[in-house]
Amino acid sequence: MDRNEAESVIRETIELANKEIKKNKKKSRSILITTLVVAILIIALLGSSLISQVTFNVTNPFSAANGLFQIAVLDKEYVVISESPRVVLAQPNADILTDYMESRGFTITDQMGAMLTYSNGETTEMILFNMNKYFSKWIWQ
Repeated sequence: MDRNEAESVIRETIELANKEIKKNKKKSRSILITTLVVAILIIALLGSSLISQVTFNVTNPFSAANGLFQIAVLDKEYVVISESPRVVLAQPNADILTDYMESRGFTITDQMGAMLTYSNGETTEMILFNMNKYFSKWIWQ
């Protein structure tokens, strides 16, 4: 084997090694980017669940967002966003809760701060009532 042949083999080997290095760099970058995107999505989902739990007493942020959208944009009177415990978002008007409970046959029997007690003679329901300028929140206890 002469010197030119040896240099040619070395050059080809170096080129092949450089191609492998570039391919591995691209693969490493795509793995890193995918991992970062997945981590950001998980953090966003957990954060939105925490905010939803603190604000609306519902761990499902999509249910809370859907209910808030229906109240704020579609002008629905009220929307049930959770069944257990029962949580309802409504327009910011205290009369809506009274009308809703009266339509179910309940009348108010007691109020202690934000806790309202309704009864229909057989059943008593306690509802925590909160209201701001955007919506009211009813949470059955």
